[in-house]
Amino acid sequence: MTNPKILMIIPKYDLTQKKFYHYLFPTGFAYIIAALKHHGYSVECLNLNHTEGKIKDATMKGLQQKEWDYILAGGIALDYHCLKAIFDTIECYKESKKMYKDNMPVTILGGMIITTEPELIYNDLKPDYGVMGEGEETIVDLIDTLEKKGDVSKVAGIVYREKT
Repeated sequence: MTNPKILMIIPKYDLTQKKFYHYLFPTGFAYIIAALKHHGYSVECLNLNHTEGKIKDATMKGLQQKEWDYILAGGIALDYHCLKAIFDTIECYKESKKMYKDNMPVTILGGMIITTEPELIYNDLKPDYGVMGEGEETIVDLIDTLEKKGDVSKVAGIVYREKT
């Protein structure tokens, strides 16, 4: 198995431009990271709560740190504003890289925000894949399948666009 570069972005829970440490860490992120690590994947985390400045600027800085293979983010409906900024920034980043690079990072959105309204949220935030429900097994299955260039239609619990 290759060791793809995976970035997990945790949305900012306080929409100020200051660092923010007074929140309960969302255990869903910990479960996803633990499941990926248990299966041999390495995951780096960009917790936007621990950054200063605008969400878009902090996200772009994190994206520029490495040539990421996978970028994961997620949350609940209250995180919409931040997730929108994250995915808009990822799209700008990918657009700026298109002329230089063939393989773009794969974006994956998870959490209750996509589980409860998959079509609406998927079409609005435009990730490459959405993981619905309990994602610990699904995320591993999805990344394993993508790494092996397998058939993603066999992965349960995801939404995606058919390649044309």
